[in-house]
Amino acid sequence: MKQMIIIMVIALAIMLVGCTEIDPNDECAGLEGISKDNCYLESLKCSKIEQETLRDNCVAEMAKTQEDVSVCDLIVGNLTKGYCQEQIAELTNNPEICEQITDSYWADNCNYHLGMNNNQAGYCALVGNDNQRKECYNEVALTLQEPLLCEFLGEVEQERCIFTIAKESVNVETCNLLSSGINRDACRLKVAKLSENQEYCELIGFDQIKESCLEHFVEE
Repeated sequence: MKQMIIIMVIALAIMLVGCTEIDPNDECAGLEGISKDNCYLESLKCSKIEQETLRDNCVAEMAKTQEDVSVCDLIVGNLTKGYCQEQIAELTNNPEICEQITDSYWADNCNYHLGMNNNQAGYCALVGNDNQRKECYNEVALTLQEPLLCEFLGEVEQERCIFTIAKESVNVETCNLLSSGINRDACRLKVAKLSENQEYCELIGFDQIKESCLEHFVEE
């Protein structure tokens, strides 16, 4: 009986050793600590990563690879989950995903990037951060050359935005939207030179600016 028990113990020990053997196909198994986790991160074997933050980052990268927002739900940290959702929203151009993001930073980034990527001011309006919202409006306004969108900016930024659109579109009528008389004339001067249209000089009210405009054409 004792001999039988010994044989059974030895057999069980062999089985246990066999269960803990390193998988020959697992290149990361022989590593330890952060090196092991980084190895699994590179191969996107997220479930084998012990460090929580690193595991969350791995899941986010896997979600991006698959372009599947549901994978983001496996992430523990709210900030990384928001990043994950924002990235998928951009990759799939899906504004509905932005609505699911609870982290304000990434929700703002989501609407900000969709606004600029699609040249849609409506997404800019959903950005909570004041500076980021204005930047979104400014970029969309310049891309579409739509001066009315400049009204959503601060006073100084608004003038600069309208002036830039007038200059890039070479549209002297856009200069009329500027609030300052001297800015309107400076804009008309710039457009006159860019368009090589002397008639625009006659629209200038300030004598010195008008003379500068006329001199430009005399010099030619």
